[in-house]
Amino acid sequence: MAKRNCHERTLNAKCSNGYYCDDKFCDKHSSVSFADKYCETDWNQVVCEFSELQIQSSLYEAIQAVECQVLILLASHEEAEEIKHLINSFGKLMGIKCCLCTLSTDVKQDLNQLKSGVHIVIGTPGRVYDLISIGAIQTINIKLLTAIETDRLYSNGYESYICDLYFLLKSDVKIMFSTTTMKSALSLARIFCRHPIKIWDTKFFDTESSVTNCDDAFDNNETDEVWIESDSNCDEESLNFDFKKLNLKDELMKEITNFGEENFLSLHKQTLVACISPHDTIIQSCPGRAKAALLAIVALQKIEAAINQCQVLILTPMRRKADELYKVISLFGKSMNLRCHISVGGTNLSEDIKNLRLGQHIVIGTLGRLMHMVSEKALLMDFVKLVVFYDANLMFLNEDVHKEVIWLFEEISQQPQIIVSYENWDKFNVFEGLKCIFHNRLINTNASFAAKRLHVVIKKSNWKFSFLLNCFKALDTTQIYVICFSQITVDFVANKLIQSDISVSKLDEDCNWRSRESIVDHFRWGSNRALVTTSIITSHIDLSKVPLVVIYDLPQSCGEFNQLLGIMTIIFITSEDKLHQIDLQGITE
Repeated sequence: MAKRNCHERTLNAKCSNGYYCDDKFCDKHSSVSFADKYCETDWNQVVCEFSELQIQSSLYEAIQAVECQVLILLASHEEAEEIKHLINSFGKLMGIKCCLCTLSTDVKQDLNQLKSGVHIVIGTPGRVYDLISIGAIQTINIKLLTAIETDRLYSNGYESYICDLYFLLKSDVKIMFSTTTMKSALSLARIFCRHPIKIWDTKFFDTESSVTNCDDAFDNNETDEVWIESDSNCDEESLNFDFKKLNLKDELMKEITNFGEENFLSLHKQTLVACISPHDTIIQSCPGRAKAALLAIVALQKIEAAINQCQVLILTPMRRKADELYKVISLFGKSMNLRCHISVGGTNLSEDIKNLRLGQHIVIGTLGRLMHMVSEKALLMDFVKLVVFYDANLMFLNEDVHKEVIWLFEEISQQPQIIVSYENWDKFNVFEGLKCIFHNRLINTNASFAAKRLHVVIKKSNWKFSFLLNCFKALDTTQIYVICFSQITVDFVANKLIQSDISVSKLDEDCNWRSRESIVDHFRWGSNRALVTTSIITSHIDLSKVPLVVIYDLPQSCGEFNQLLGIMTIIFITSEDKLHQIDLQGITE
């Protein structure tokens, strides 16, 4: 029965036989679970929460020649060894060669193994990236990139390595990753999406064990990489969205129709209408590719093909962002006979000048290179009608950028429409950056970008917990980070939450760093709904990623208080608090 289930999934015959040769793994993972998890899923495209065994079952479809064709990224050497043992068990009848490349392995030994020829490279992102950089691993034949427990890799500081690896590979490489929670999968899928518009609206359900599984399979006939968007996020207005009401160009509308209008559910109607209008627009968005699609549509709509000059200028913080936008614009503008050019640092300067002097309708680039092109008279600004700041929060990291942006605007003959997109911007930088961009237009910046804080005045201290419990029941958020300012309060709150059947992580002041990291990781991955701690160890958690922060009691200083504010913060204040301990006027502004 078990063997029939595997063969029904069209596994490579030798791979299937290898699965049954290892009794250890057969006992650990039942064939029923194996079949039920995959259903009709395309073997080469899986984005879900699977065990290591199930992930590896799809690798062997890519193996043909003795060349590196699969990259598997993990967080530690021990995990890499386990995966290697697993692959050897599956692939021993196929002659699969694996190479282990982690920080714990010898570099010379890694180079010798790679030189002899391997099919699969298993390792940590840092070591794998270094080997690719020196040419020891050739990327031309890589067909599959797999990252196991990707959210854990990100939390361990490998985010930049993974993103850089991703953009070193060919565009047709399959991307497969596992996560510890489906919430992380949704977030990471937005990052690993080469075709930003193709959205597969997948349904999810939560089991009693709070592990989220994928209920629907991915469509084999769709794009190579898919961006999963939970249907719970699609409101009625988005579902009824009609592009025809926007009076888009016929060619642009044709490309949108070719993809299917139903695939644009995440493009909010109000944002798209505001951007297409001549009004300046500020877009706050989460990491992902919806904004790239939105900006591409707006840019193409603004262009007059008869004018062979730069009409849309898009500023990006890095080359990767420019490439991302260029691909999306090329995708929608392929039937519009428009010219788009990337001008970023690190590319051939003379070739850049030559292409710009030929005339480009849309120019995408980094600020420094664009200033150089303007000063060389290669990029003319006489017809620029739209300026876009893409991920502006990454651009305004130093004061020199402010002067450069002002200089660039002074070179533009007419007053262009301005669109600013940003993800997470702290209050000071968002004010300074927007004042720079809208230096002659901005009237008031205060109310719109105020932090989301709610001050709750509670008459007595012993009423605080009742209100906290109501927050868990009433607020539509998965996790709450509760901050107290004494260990006694931490113990009290944690015990009361446990008695109320709420899963809790508690951090003690004397907790060693290993235990602390483990507890924080469990909270990050969604294992527990609440984390109760003191302000002393707040620095270990990125509060910008926490849905709700509750300040259970007031700190001793205003400076300490301001460091604790997250995306949404509820502050408990009682009449028993000594108001002279903290400047309440200072924290409520």
